[in-house]
Amino acid sequence: MIKKIFLIAFLLLFIAKEGFSQGNTVAESRYKNGKELFKRKQYKLAMEDFRQVLTRTENNPYMELASFYFSLAAYNSGQKNPALDMLKQMAHKYPKWNNIGEVYYWLAKINFEKGNPLDAVEAINKIKRAGIKKDADKMERSFLMQINDTAVLNQLLTKNSYDKIVGEALANAIIHQPITEQDHSMLEFLIQEFDLDKKQYDLNAIFNNVKKEEYNVAILLPFMNNKYKSSSANLEKSLVLNLYSGIKMAVADLKSKGIKINLYAFDTERDSTKTKTFVASGDLDGMDLIIGPLSQSASKVVSDFSYERKINMVNPLSNNSDVIGKNPFSFLFKPCLETLAEQAAKFAVKKFKNDKFKIIYGTSKEDSILAFSYKKAMETDSFKVVGMHKVAVNDARKIISYLSVPRKKTDAYGHLFFASENELLMANVINVLENRAVPLPTIGLESWLTSKMGMYTQLERIGIYLVNPSYINFDKDSVKGFKELYHKKTNAYPSKYAYNGYALMRFFGQQLYKNGVYFQLNFQRDQMIKGEIYDGYNYTLGNDNHHIPIVQFEEGALKIANK
Repeated sequence: MIKKIFLIAFLLLFIAKEGFSQGNTVAESRYKNGKELFKRKQYKLAMEDFRQVLTRTENNPYMELASFYFSLAAYNSGQKNPALDMLKQMAHKYPKWNNIGEVYYWLAKINFEKGNPLDAVEAINKIKRAGIKKDADKMERSFLMQINDTAVLNQLLTKNSYDKIVGEALANAIIHQPITEQDHSMLEFLIQEFDLDKKQYDLNAIFNNVKKEEYNVAILLPFMNNKYKSSSANLEKSLVLNLYSGIKMAVADLKSKGIKINLYAFDTERDSTKTKTFVASGDLDGMDLIIGPLSQSASKVVSDFSYERKINMVNPLSNNSDVIGKNPFSFLFKPCLETLAEQAAKFAVKKFKNDKFKIIYGTSKEDSILAFSYKKAMETDSFKVVGMHKVAVNDARKIISYLSVPRKKTDAYGHLFFASENELLMANVINVLENRAVPLPTIGLESWLTSKMGMYTQLERIGIYLVNPSYINFDKDSVKGFKELYHKKTNAYPSKYAYNGYALMRFFGQQLYKNGVYFQLNFQRDQMIKGEIYDGYNYTLGNDNHHIPIVQFEEGALKIANK
């Protein structure tokens, strides 16, 4: 294409030569010399000759050609800015030039190369001549298909709403995003608006999503059948067996509803090496879903396998977003810490009128993630943090001064976010809040409900809100039914891990049955799916559960405050 443009530029002289005035011999001489230097690729010297031509403005028939040649010489000598400036001047001064399409082509090319796609597409859409427009469209498609930023492409589409190439590029960028980030409504609009090939953008076809008569589910947990020697090992065994018993009961329940799940249990023994043997053996190749492992090292092994084989996996207990990483097939059953903080902030923005707030957090990595994620989310909504206090256990008494009532009304703040599961810090915050002269609305974590300090009555008196993703309404029929059945089969009442295992398998089992092996392809944006045990699930915004009840005690019972 570049050679073609050069050839056209060379020919332009001969096309226009008949009309040239013979009076401007200096301009003609410099122009011809510049053209000869251009042919020899002596671009900087050619630029000087063309510049001299442009200084002679009176009766100069070489102005358009010299300007165009100057821009090409500048471009070929690596000087894109002077080239771009000259082309812009030409577009402004000579809009009716017979070859103005060449000017717009080069404006587009240089803008694309400089990372200015908005200006580039604007120039292309001004080209009228069919031959040049065809080449410009090829260039536009080549550059735009390399852009992954959907925000940039959306901006392009807003300004060029009839440009099919922009629409195709945006559809291409959407389809290459992580599944949970894809805007399916926009994709559908683009397919219809620009008459795109729907098969090319059908995720179910791309991922070979199928619905099956029965589904194979691997359970990778540290059963440690040969390692029950210490009390800690026995405690972990109890946790795992409770989790597994809940999963098995859900499988039986699903079977009674016509949903067949085949379970395959693997003992990881808290050992990533052991987990690698399962992966290498091929035993996981035929799975439709993997539950576990629990440890981060073993989870990394399985996540790599999951990503390579495109098999969904879900961690039943973790709230660490690193477990998901960049693997679109890896899920957390629980919300990650960042999501907890974001949903708490979303509640606070709606609940509290005073836009100032404080944060108190502990010394753990998890506490910091919660605190800074909350701060970021609140500041996005123009709230202002007036105090962010990291408190070690041995400095717990500092909480008294941090939460003292400000002397000036202008210094008053609207609420506190407490980001720690440390019981001593919890107790200090509770005591300060209860004795505070002015009530301070506070948001805490669900771990306050399991504290050994038994602070329920205090929590109700103070009116604290708790971020409670594991909230269970024990008056719900489905919860009562599971509790009775579990007791009947085991002669014990279900632990929180049994509830967790049952809820997890019920949810993902139903999703497999309803939507196929790649169930996430059919999650709809902002959709909340009600749960039998927990309140609900929302995986439309990410690969962790974004439906998080925020609760408060009322008359001795927990009530959801963010319905």
